[in-house]
Amino acid sequence: MSYQDKIQTFIDNTIQAIESSSAPWQVPWKEGELFELPRSFVTGNDYRGVNLVELARKGYNDPRWMTYNQAREHGLHVRKGEKSTPALYYSPTRLVKEQDENGNTLVDKSTGKPRMKEVGAPVFKTFSLFNGTQIEGLGPYFTQTPEWKPDWIADDIINSFKRDISITESQRERAFYSPAKHAIEIPAKASFKSQSEYYSTIFHELAHATKHPDLLDRQTGPASDKKEYAKEELRAEIAAWLICTQIGVGYTPESEKNNEAYVAGWLKKLPKNQRQKELLAAIRDGEKISEFVLSQDKEVMLWKEKLAQPPIQGKDTGHIVPDKDSGSAEKILLNVPFEEKDRAKELGARWDRRQKAWFIEPDQDPEPFKKWLQTATQEEPAAQKVKLDESSWNIGYQDGLTGTREHEREVIDDLSYSSGWIEGDGARELSVKRNHDTTLAAPSPDPERTYLDVSFEEKDQAKELGAKWDRHQKAWFIDPDQDPEPFKKWLQAEKTTSSVLDFAEIEKQFRDHAAGLGLKVDTLVMDGTMQRVPVDTDKAGKKSGAYVIYPDGRPAGFMQNHKTGEKIKVKYEGELPRDAVKQTGEISREEELQARYEKAAKTAFGIYVNAAPAPKDHPYLLAKKIEPEDGIRVDNSNRLIIPLKNPKTDRIESLQFISENGDKYLLKDGRKSGNCCVLGKLDANKPILLAEGYATGKSLQDIAHLPAVVCFDAGNMENVAHSIKELMPDAEIFICADNDHSKKKNVGLEKARRVAKAIGGEVIVPEFSEQQKKQGLTDFNDLANSRYGRARVKKALERKIPFLGKAKEQDHGLGLEMGR
Repeated sequence: MSYQDKIQTFIDNTIQAIESSSAPWQVPWKEGELFELPRSFVTGNDYRGVNLVELARKGYNDPRWMTYNQAREHGLHVRKGEKSTPALYYSPTRLVKEQDENGNTLVDKSTGKPRMKEVGAPVFKTFSLFNGTQIEGLGPYFTQTPEWKPDWIADDIINSFKRDISITESQRERAFYSPAKHAIEIPAKASFKSQSEYYSTIFHELAHATKHPDLLDRQTGPASDKKEYAKEELRAEIAAWLICTQIGVGYTPESEKNNEAYVAGWLKKLPKNQRQKELLAAIRDGEKISEFVLSQDKEVMLWKEKLAQPPIQGKDTGHIVPDKDSGSAEKILLNVPFEEKDRAKELGARWDRRQKAWFIEPDQDPEPFKKWLQTATQEEPAAQKVKLDESSWNIGYQDGLTGTREHEREVIDDLSYSSGWIEGDGARELSVKRNHDTTLAAPSPDPERTYLDVSFEEKDQAKELGAKWDRHQKAWFIDPDQDPEPFKKWLQAEKTTSSVLDFAEIEKQFRDHAAGLGLKVDTLVMDGTMQRVPVDTDKAGKKSGAYVIYPDGRPAGFMQNHKTGEKIKVKYEGELPRDAVKQTGEISREEELQARYEKAAKTAFGIYVNAAPAPKDHPYLLAKKIEPEDGIRVDNSNRLIIPLKNPKTDRIESLQFISENGDKYLLKDGRKSGNCCVLGKLDANKPILLAEGYATGKSLQDIAHLPAVVCFDAGNMENVAHSIKELMPDAEIFICADNDHSKKKNVGLEKARRVAKAIGGEVIVPEFSEQQKKQGLTDFNDLANSRYGRARVKKALERKIPFLGKAKEQDHGLGLEMGR
């Protein structure tokens, strides 16, 4: 049977289930019961796409699945007479033995084993899975109950979208989403037969709303087109099912009319090859929508992370314990970045809950895990190893997708996301086109609401009585038609405001600050928004200065000259009248700033997850002679996307875009301060290199084989350095400065020295000849790409970093760039 026939079998099964109204999103789900996604018993990975649908359709209450061989390797047995469930595996790459020009297999001298490399040859195969209930020797699975009230979580998620979408109750009999107004109207909650029907309906409409440019910007056709309508309905139903069942609010499917719309009227009539593509894409998009919506609640995401880590517990909890008499062996710990965890799991790595680290067993081949190996080991009870028989994956591909028909390539692209064994980086992701200049208007408090002064300890009591949370005003409130008596102790006293501030004096002070910094300000704007202005040395049309002034409370803000790199905080130094207080309900500038950051982080997440992996032949990468690090992506305008992550939480909070010609942009309103992009894996036992730009950081990482941290500019280096020091107090940090020799004030070097002094680090500076200075060379990437440059970069690093000198001795002088 060809791979196309195997895919078609899955598609036919799903369509047959839809026709009989037995697809998972067509089956009701009880309130209070959580749906744990089907996952691998061995790795903890959730199955995705067609595998998720096929396994969920079986109706087992146990989410654990394993192959026959995996069961045997763990001392378990498949019960006699049990039937397996087929699943699909797809990967766009595979590991093969590395050969020299004569065809001889290359051997790793340190291990004596063949060297392996990853090549772009797809792997497609089917395999058989058994559910935990079909396994003998495996204890029953007890569902873990999260500590939350499902309707509260659902309300919090819905409220989190109210800044982006107008969500109102109406007198209409049906709910709907209006793209033109970017608004959802829904009948009153009391009119629904059950809680699950209400939440299923509102999340269905919220799924539709994610196609808006401010959210996931999903490209859809006009709603008047029946085919486009049917496609969108299928996506919304899949998304609503996944959202509701994972929160626990229950799930009530849409009516049978929708079933007729996307089966009888559309899906069933398509040619087979188109049917495959459309159904795979719908499942993929439905999952992405659900992930985006659920990501707005941290409690849900932490719970999902907990479930993703397969614990090794006693049999009474439904998991197995290694034989106590089997002795112990040293685990080999791995440095696996979060974004590579699924790849490590796929290759056979396992998670150690105590060490909070990934590991392999001593008898496992370390070659596939070479890039994640670290020196530290820890004694723990031995666990059974898992082998993926790679030889059985070879189905005759030689040149990737060369020679396949176009529709087959499209199906394979969808499978790279939908098969469930790998991340979606190899797939053709949702198309994203963003307007990055969208301005976030800070909402005013609703004058009809009565705001309450509720302490954190009393929030549950207030909510039980009917109070609601205004996330923008950061306050609890009641509506005008609610009886205020139960809330009497929390009612805020009336506040009066009177402003007699001398604004002429305020303006004079801020203009003096601006002039001292070299900023040319015509009209001083004090409304809390970023203002771009020229500086004294700017040519006509240039604006290298910026300032922000917040008028509420004590007027204050900051000003910056981007040419000199100087940045100052400014604050009104005069007296404030006693009655010049913030108005009731008005957002403070800190709250407003946080709201903008949160909005930008949500936008950044949507852009990033839907962008494709960056190609090696991107013009900017070719010009800089570097390759894309894992996690670097590209948008529809062929701009590289570099994520700015919080080093403490690993959360994406902003993005940098780099065009083909090297122009760089940051996402509007995104937080830069303290955020960075880590190349490699931070390790307290290894030196850490700080660099301004991505190209510089990547060149340093490639040459030194040390983790490099991209800070995005010299001014942000100190904030990033302090964050890393908090995480790893004993880490050695080296600041690899840009040498801005052509500027009157060498900003890169001065900032680097200031950072080094603040954290006790060392500065490393690229040195250039006079000729190179005339050519405009300033950083380590420039130096690496000059004549004999890589050798000069090595020498500069070795001279300052003792660790590299020791590594060189261990390499017997073969050099830093030898693979480790």
